[in-house]
Amino acid sequence: MGQKINPLGFRLGTTQNHDSVWFAQPKNYSANIQEDKKIRDFIKNYIQKI
Repeated sequence: MGQKINPLGFRLGTTQNHDSVWFAQPKNYSANIQEDKKIRDFIKNYIQKI
C-alpha cells in the first residue's frame, strides 16, 4: 500500500501558491507579526524544556 499525499501540498511553491488568507488589517500587521513571533518562541522554548 502506497503513501498518499495531498496534491496541493505537493505542488506548493512550485506551480501553486498557498490558499491561506490572513485577515489582519494592514495597520495591525506589525503587531500581529510580533505576537506571532512571541507565540512561536514560547512554544519552541516549552518543547525544548520537555
